Amino acid sequence: MPITQLPPEVLSSIAEFLSKKDLLQGSLVCKKWRRLFYEKLWQDISIFDEKASNAVYNISPENKYLIYGQHVRNIYISNEYPVSSKNILVLQQLFPNTRKLSITLSYPEMIYTDTDTNCSVWRSMDNLSINFGDYINSTLIKPCSGILSQFAYVTTLDLSFSDAYTSGIGDFEGIHYYLPRLKHFSTKVKLARITEEDMNHINERVPAYDLTNISLSMYMEDLQWLYYFAVKYTNVRTLSLCPIFESGPLRDYNLGLTRSKLSMLPHVFSNLNKLVIRDVGYTSMLSLPLYECLYNGITLIKEWKYDYYIQTDEDQRLERTTAEIMRICSKTIESIIFEYTDPIDSPAPHDISKSFTDCPRLVLINIFNCGSCLQFDIIADCCPSLKELRLFGGGVYIGSEAMKSFKPHGLRVLNLNASSIDPDTLKYISVRCESLSHVWLRRLSVFGTISADTGTLLVDMSSAKLTELRIGCLFYRTPAEIGSWDPTTEIDFMKLIRAVRPHHQMIESNERIDQSFPRNVVKYETETTWYNLFNRTDMPSSVNLDILKKPVVDYIEEYFENYRDNMISGKIQGIRISGKTAGICVPGEEELPQEYDLDLSRGYVKFMCGYVEHCYIHTMPKRCWADFYWDPIKNKVCSR
Repeated sequence: MPITQLPPEVLSSIAEFLSKKDLLQGSLVCKKWRRLFYEKLWQDISIFDEKASNAVYNISPENKYLIYGQHVRNIYISNEYPVSSKNILVLQQLFPNTRKLSITLSYPEMIYTDTDTNCSVWRSMDNLSINFGDYINSTLIKPCSGILSQFAYVTTLDLSFSDAYTSGIGDFEGIHYYLPRLKHFSTKVKLARITEEDMNHINERVPAYDLTNISLSMYMEDLQWLYYFAVKYTNVRTLSLCPIFESGPLRDYNLGLTRSKLSMLPHVFSNLNKLVIRDVGYTSMLSLPLYECLYNGITLIKEWKYDYYIQTDEDQRLERTTAEIMRICSKTIESIIFEYTDPIDSPAPHDISKSFTDCPRLVLINIFNCGSCLQFDIIADCCPSLKELRLFGGGVYIGSEAMKSFKPHGLRVLNLNASSIDPDTLKYISVRCESLSHVWLRRLSVFGTISADTGTLLVDMSSAKLTELRIGCLFYRTPAEIGSWDPTTEIDFMKLIRAVRPHHQMIESNERIDQSFPRNVVKYETETTWYNLFNRTDMPSSVNLDILKKPVVDYIEEYFENYRDNMISGKIQGIRISGKTAGICVPGEEELPQEYDLDLSRGYVKFMCGYVEHCYIHTMPKRCWADFYWDPIKNKVCSR
């Protein structure tokens, strides 16, 4: 196929990886390429300095945007450069097809106070983001309203304020007055207390029926705002709340009044599908019976994300919150994400398995840095639709009764990062989850004991048939170390035994075989590979020392064949690996720069896996850093 006939989707993919210089040269190939490459080349402009400002606002024949402005889709304005109705009109004339405008204001004098509202509406603009910083007060509300009036076609709005500005109900009403088509609204603002007069007129407010997604990060002292939001945003499908209470826990009367008001409404967020709660600082919203306030509204919720900060051992915030949300919507919940955001510490280990008692539609469990332990057999029994399990920190185990009620499970994706697990649980998962196709194990700690005879720590997933297997660093802990978070011993070597190249083979009738064995079976050739798992942080990306070559493998295998004798005699030897030569030399050879000593006395992992289509151990191609996940709409595992 001639290059001039490449389909647009192929050209778009090519353009994503080209520099501006290459895009400019590629646009000269043919007219078909010119349009698409110009769109990529000119799609973003940033006004961050005086040079960029002059290039835009200096209307003269030399202004290149008079020619190429039609290709601009996104505009970013920051720092000291003014924003007013007049220069927005200039932008509108230069960039008639722009879809997104992002503005960051740094100085109050940079916001012109012109109130010219005769400018035409910017019809192509559908995404507006304004960060007011510390510089907005009541004197600037009028000109800001004039600016908003030029964006009547905006469907996505993101506003950010600092503590210097306190917003009331009137600001929310004004936003929806000027932006009647708004569908997605995000704001960070300090909210004023709602007065008795406000409460008396809330029911008179016109609901924003078109708004389906709202994200509110609020400094607030009044839970009655929930009542306003419930009246105003009746059709919201995604609700994200980050309440921050500056003066500590709310008083009971405030909660009681809000609950009473909400109970008078026929529906509270009746179309809500996704609820995101960020519980930070002194937030007590989730310590109070918030979900009782919203009980009638979130019974059909499908996605729930809980991001919390600071938890003591006595707090049990995650357990109590999970139990409450499950009490309300366990039958409909499809996705659960927990995130613990303390950058310094991790919570103590705690088991939350029994929180998932009956979740027939749950597809995703994603727990990040919460110290949560999961009993997999309980999760599998109570969540029959689970397709993806992701765990950062914490651990996975099985109970003593796991084998008594053994039913196949449809889990497809297993992602364990800095987590703990024992070999029996890994084997249980590989046997029970017949559909398991993608496994990613990073910094995994395996509870077990190194064999005194062979130096082996056995991990058996030989029943798994995987599309992709990824393994990073591996650690092991003795059973006595259960409960300790820090990995104790890093393992430098892994022997991977996996099945490859399947082929069908008919079994002759005179062969003595198990009666339960199918006559037409798939047999696999096995492949054994030794890997170096040493956690290198300064190794050049071009150097691949992960797969050990035959001379080194022979040396290692000989050592482990006599492991007991070597340990008794004190023959604790290592192997030296060089990043300069990409070679490995045994003790006694000349030392090389950029060397790493690998300890044979710590033993090795013998990892047995079934058929694996793609296997990446420790060092992976750039493509493989893309994460994989279960897509419930496409009903398959995808990458991102």
